[in-house]
Amino acid sequence: MTNLSLRDIHDALISSTAFADRVHVAYLLVAREVLAEPATTHGNPLRVAVARATLNSGDGTSPSSAPNPRVATVATDPDVLAAAATGHTSSDPAGAERSVTDEDLMAAVRAAWDIAANVTPPTA
Repeated sequence: MTNLSLRDIHDALISSTAFADRVHVAYLLVAREVLAEPATTHGNPLRVAVARATLNSGDGTSPSSAPNPRVATVATDPDVLAAAATGHTSSDPAGAERSVTDEDLMAAVRAAWDIAANVTPPTA
């Protein structure tokens, strides 16, 4: 596996509008999942608050119009980085973004959700 430098991560993932758009949609999908989970789920009130804030953020029309900390959070997820590293080359930096699957993104968002909601320990 190729290691990505901070510069590579920025150039290939964080600055990619396609990646930002995909991350945005992943957050919306996970927000809907959270709203459908049982009220007995660990940290539910906090998780739901983040879900509602995500769905009501008002940025649904142009997710890549401004830098978003969620993109950086997902871009630095270990599994996302590993996937990106497999497709990254200096001649095709966009290959890194293309190597990250939708499943990788969804898993990274799910992993970050409890952190954003300040729920500890994380739900499984």
